[in-house]
Amino acid sequence: MLDGETVFVLSGDWSMIGWPDFFADWGFVTWVSGPEELEPYLPPYSGTQRWVGRRMRRIL
Repeated sequence: MLDGETVFVLSGDWSMIGWPDFFADWGFVTWVSGPEELEPYLPPYSGTQRWVGRRMRRIL
């Protein structure tokens, strides 16, 4: 939906099927404004997850 105009020109009217859902989300979604609001919903990291994350960072 970021390039909606291009999708509409290339795909026609059927590309607009997602727009009502996109606009309905504005009313039903609570937007997170920072990481501190997201923290209570995330599970704590285990030692293994931290180890894998550090190795992945070095690889990438």
